[in-house]
Amino acid sequence: MHNEQNWGGNYPRNPTESYQQHPQFLQSPKIPQSSPVLPNPSLVYNNANQSLPNTQNIYSSQSSIVTQSNISTPIHASPYPESPSSPLISTTKQTLLNELKNILNISKPINILIGVDDEDEYPLTISKFWIAIDRMKILYPFNKVFIENVDKLKFENKIYAWKRSRGDGNCYFRAVISTYFDYINKPWQNVELLKQFRDTLEKSILSDGDFEDFEVAKVSVLGKIKQNIALKESGRETEAYESCIKLLQNESFDLNLIMCARYITACTLLNCKDEEDIFPYVIDGCDTIIRDIISMGKEGGEMSLILLPRCLRIQVIQYMYLDEVISIQKFPYEIAPEAFVVRIVRRAGHYDILYTYQDMETDQCNLRSGSFTFFNNERYYQLLRDINRL
Repeated sequence: MHNEQNWGGNYPRNPTESYQQHPQFLQSPKIPQSSPVLPNPSLVYNNANQSLPNTQNIYSSQSSIVTQSNISTPIHASPYPESPSSPLISTTKQTLLNELKNILNISKPINILIGVDDEDEYPLTISKFWIAIDRMKILYPFNKVFIENVDKLKFENKIYAWKRSRGDGNCYFRAVISTYFDYINKPWQNVELLKQFRDTLEKSILSDGDFEDFEVAKVSVLGKIKQNIALKESGRETEAYESCIKLLQNESFDLNLIMCARYITACTLLNCKDEEDIFPYVIDGCDTIIRDIISMGKEGGEMSLILLPRCLRIQVIQYMYLDEVISIQKFPYEIAPEAFVVRIVRRAGHYDILYTYQDMETDQCNLRSGSFTFFNNERYYQLLRDINRL
């Protein structure tokens, strides 16, 4: 990976170039009619002949993150057709939908306004908010294969949006760990996931070498994690997520989080070096591989692709699409049904973050306003996952 001061050397192609000069990329993505989808809360309300409550908008111009716990954003009905299903599946699905409706009847939506991303400004960490996938075409506007592959990401792989990851040689680790950190801090997410990450960091220790800088970074990140655990346990889940959003835009925290990602990856290598799938990589020893893993500004190699997801107990799906045929790799290939999936796209040695239509539906993401609508109820999201599997 080369150091990318303009995320791959191609954005913007001219420092004065902007999206206004490429109006074909300004439109919001059209959702493919054949895409699978999670059930939309509005459908449940419609089935019950109910509507979400109308309350006063209390957006504040004084803050970049605004929580509206008593506001309802219009939730549009799903554009996807229902798939045929067996009577048994239909009965099971209806039971789950009924439970979903009951949860919505007693839950108030939490609207979080972050604001749209400044797409002409190169990110210091990651993009502030999700960007419509069509706008990725501005990277190589005259490359026909690239333009076609962006459409394939959108229509065949159901990718809705993306975030840029700063190209300083740390973009793989940044793309994965920042997406994971955002996920475990979501308002509805069980606090046990934050505690699990805390425990992983605390147990990760490299004693053979000078890793003082990494230990300092680890202590700093642990402090923020413990603060968010305390917020969640005191019923202030939304504050914890607001804190997470701000932290991921903070350059110092961003680099500390990346150092932690590299550190726990190296520790995972030492812990599993004798396992059947890892041993062939380290038959000549681990020292060189560990040095590569912990070198800030150096591309994550094959071992990082394998070990970081294993350490975090997630799956990373990598899309490579500069060639005519899009290549997709999964690390690991098989996962538990409830495991979190991070999707990244690689081009010319650089990694950015992808966002699916299902993720968009789950988060009730609004690209126009830069906002999410959450329900602070973990069971609600479990039901969405279960219904989607039917």
